[in-house]
Amino acid sequence: MTGPTMRRHATALFAAMLLAALPSISSAQARRVAHTATLLTTGDLLIAGGVDETGATLASANIFAASLGNVIVVTGAMGVARASHTATLLSNGCVLAAGGNTAVSDVVAPVAANTARIYNPATSAWTATSNNLTTGRYNHTATLLNTGVVLLCGGQDAAGNALGTCEFYTPTSCTAGTFSAAPSLLQSRYNHTAVLLKDGRVWFAGGRNPAIAATGGYLVTTERYDPGSNAFQSASPMIEARSAHTATLMGDGKALVIGGYNKRDVLANKGITESAEIYDPISNSVTPAGAMSARRQAHATVLGANGEVTVFGGLGNITTTYIQGSALNLTGAVFEPGSTITSDLSGGVVVPTTTITGGSVQIKLDYLLDKPVFGQIADGEMWLSSPAVHTAWGAVYFTPANQLVPATGLRINLAGAQVGCRTPGGVVAGNCGNIQLTASLSQMQNQIVYYRRTGVAVGGGATVAAGTLDFSAIDDLN
Repeated sequence: MTGPTMRRHATALFAAMLLAALPSISSAQARRVAHTATLLTTGDLLIAGGVDETGATLASANIFAASLGNVIVVTGAMGVARASHTATLLSNGCVLAAGGNTAVSDVVAPVAANTARIYNPATSAWTATSNNLTTGRYNHTATLLNTGVVLLCGGQDAAGNALGTCEFYTPTSCTAGTFSAAPSLLQSRYNHTAVLLKDGRVWFAGGRNPAIAATGGYLVTTERYDPGSNAFQSASPMIEARSAHTATLMGDGKALVIGGYNKRDVLANKGITESAEIYDPISNSVTPAGAMSARRQAHATVLGANGEVTVFGGLGNITTTYIQGSALNLTGAVFEPGSTITSDLSGGVVVPTTTITGGSVQIKLDYLLDKPVFGQIADGEMWLSSPAVHTAWGAVYFTPANQLVPATGLRINLAGAQVGCRTPGGVVAGNCGNIQLTASLSQMQNQIVYYRRTGVAVGGGATVAAGTLDFSAIDDLN
């Protein structure tokens, strides 16, 4: 996948956005994704940039003020709207926001920014850095080294290509500093992780690079940056390729890698993984860890004072739901005007081959998923295994959807569909996980279908003329 962010995967439900679950937030605060959240030395949290619910890129910033009783207040805007950037707490207490996608929204071509801003908590203001990044990038990493220098690596350019270049940011004061070139990664990557190890080296793991066709672009490789030699060295590969995962340094100096996306078991979960593994920098080895109870990608992890790692949010997966036609609660199914099936109906052929040349079918759905979840479907489809149109004069049997051939068969696009509860505030089981929408059958154009005459005179709104069969309505859709 190339593009500004990896935000859509089949049959995945958005977890609640960061601000949606905080009762102290006023309605004026923007909900956002692809933003940054940086813990300040005061214990407050700086939330900056991202994309709002309309898809617009944000320059605004908020402070989640633990010092004021866990309220959210508006602070200075960055000056440049950006998403999928990095925000790094510097040794002097200021925050470096670097790079990102500065396109006006997430539906236009991305713009890989080479600009950066410094946030000063003392003044609540942002200032531009002394110079720009050597390379515009987004979906990269930024790691504060023990020397106080920030190492920025990888990411994507404006064309969506994976970058292998790195650079340093060397601060000279809270609001001043310069970018300079650094050695390049051994493997170009984005949506990877970078962990500062206890010995001062930085461990880079996984990510995405579409040019690596053998693994579908999902990387199993890892590498380490050594500040002493100012060079990258290969490290033990992970057990499983993954991107959009997390890597957390634990108290024993090992790194815990959790979740991500890699297309594994794609027919069942669309590539979101629940697996975990542990990297030991002393032995330079990776061992499996216990799996999560739910699949996640683009989530967050926090190391607690008790040594436990807690996982929050992310994109999850509800697995495949199998539904009988009777459970769809169809309240209407109509061939829209202009729907035409071209066929040779002459010669008394019992099962002539026909081709759809235009039109669409609208159907109203009301059904339950196999789990009582709620949210919004990021990307998903309903595959019709035995679709047929029944009328008074016969039936048209369509080509079923094929799991292995996406271009084959009838299906319904569920991307953007809301998943909720039939009765708000009611019981969860048998009520939530409900989808209600009017949907269009996709992939009808040029599809080969099979028509069966029952011996009943043509009627029911269908007409035959010059070898075409025109539908204006249908009686039932299975």
